[in-house]
Amino acid sequence: MEKLIITQSRRALSIELFKIAIPFVLLLIFLIVFLTRIFSFLLSRPLIFAIGTLLFTFCSALFYFVVMFANRKWHTRRYEFYDNNVHVIDGMFGSSHVSFGLGSVISVKINQSVIADFFNYGTITLNFFGGTSLDLENVPKPEENLPKIQAFIDKAKA
Repeated sequence: MEKLIITQSRRALSIELFKIAIPFVLLLIFLIVFLTRIFSFLLSRPLIFAIGTLLFTFCSALFYFVVMFANRKWHTRRYEFYDNNVHVIDGMFGSSHVSFGLGSVISVKINQSVIADFFNYGTITLNFFGGTSLDLENVPKPEENLPKIQAFIDKAKA
């Protein structure tokens, strides 16, 4: 029994984490500037510095936990192709397992944004009879993986 396992792209994870980091950094800058402007006449500079340091530490710790959670969640989704079906396995604390028969695939296509194309990852969409579709998200090197997936589909239809 042949098997193909596809996990999500690490480059896509980096892009997602960058998108998460921007609001955190902007919020932190806003809060520090806001605190220094509003409380500058009420509090001494050392106290404002201490509050800013605590706020920075809190935001950094929160961002760290968000990154660690996203990283752990990212590595739990995988797509496993077997002779007649594809399994989508997902879950961090529990496990979700969904199977689709490859014999009923009617079309396959690749979707990539400009950033995804630049970093060489994308979404491969499998369309099935009856209007159901399956998006294989953040697949690394989709142009290389598509022929492998198509081979499994052709084998299932034979």
